[in-house]
Amino acid sequence: FKDTVWRKMAVVDDVTDVYKACEWIEALCDVGIRPFPIIDYLQLGADDGSAGSTEYENVTKASHKLAHICKEHLMPMLVLSSLRNLNEKERDQTPQLSWYRGSGHVGYDAGTAIVLMRDGEPEPIITNGVQRGSRQRVTAHVIKNRVGSIGNPQTLLFNGARNLFGSNRLEND
Repeated sequence: FKDTVWRKMAVVDDVTDVYKACEWIEALCDVGIRPFPIIDYLQLGADDGSAGSTEYENVTKASHKLAHICKEHLMPMLVLSSLRNLNEKERDQTPQLSWYRGSGHVGYDAGTAIVLMRDGEPEPIITNGVQRGSRQRVTAHVIKNRVGSIGNPQTLLFNGARNLFGSNRLEND
């Protein structure tokens, strides 16, 4: 990992094993660097190789491991995880912590749980009269927060072409 660390920032986007990422995070902490890890799509890297383990068990073990590292090193971590598919009735409801059922213990282990929900259809980004992509309105719902309040949904815009969330403004670039 030494070659990937620059100004206390490590970018590792080719590790598909959560446990390997945990080793790297702990190694950074051991040399005095407290990173802000972002684990993208927990389900993909959660398999620990145990024969006969279900996805639920694998995600739960990985979630516990990540939560332990955060507590041990007093550091934040962002873990992205998909929930089960929602039915039509649920899509029109306010998000709830119960939506994490079937997703391992991700909801239990999280200090803060935020559900992102798409609002409507994507809207075009127009630059000099030419469409350059689209933005999607997304509402962020804080449904669990061990150190603060919940509720008060916030609307953001997601620019997929730039992988960027921004404020709720639709002016063109």
